[in-house]
Amino acid sequence: MKKFLLCFLLLGFNIAFSQTVQEVKRPPINNSTEDTSVNPDIPPEYPGGMGGIRSYIGEKFNSSKITGSGIVKSVTKFVIEADGKITSVTTTGNDEGMNNEMSRIIQSMKGKWKPAMLKGKPVRAWVTIPMAFNAESH
Repeated sequence: MKKFLLCFLLLGFNIAFSQTVQEVKRPPINNSTEDTSVNPDIPPEYPGGMGGIRSYIGEKFNSSKITGSGIVKSVTKFVIEADGKITSVTTTGNDEGMNNEMSRIIQSMKGKWKPAMLKGKPVRAWVTIPMAFNAESH
């Protein structure tokens, strides 16, 4: 009986571990720099640099749009196209009013950005602007 049980277990293990694995075909990863450059040689730049961005946001920001209290935070991401235009604006954070206000401000920016450069050519690139605001002080 022990030999029969041992043979049965070995047969079971043999069947379980001899299964073939099917290879999952995955689409190739697009490493093209024509899409959106993650690490350009020179990042995109707003006219006036970071000081210009801060100044613009400070002028246009309407704190009455914030619905929460305490420290509210948001992160706005957008693409600067190779021609300097802003596209694909998205904002996430813990206050919907703050998110909407930051998206509105970024979309209202006049003037073209200096695009990112990769190997001497202008390319699309993501820009991320984090923002925090103390809603108790407004």
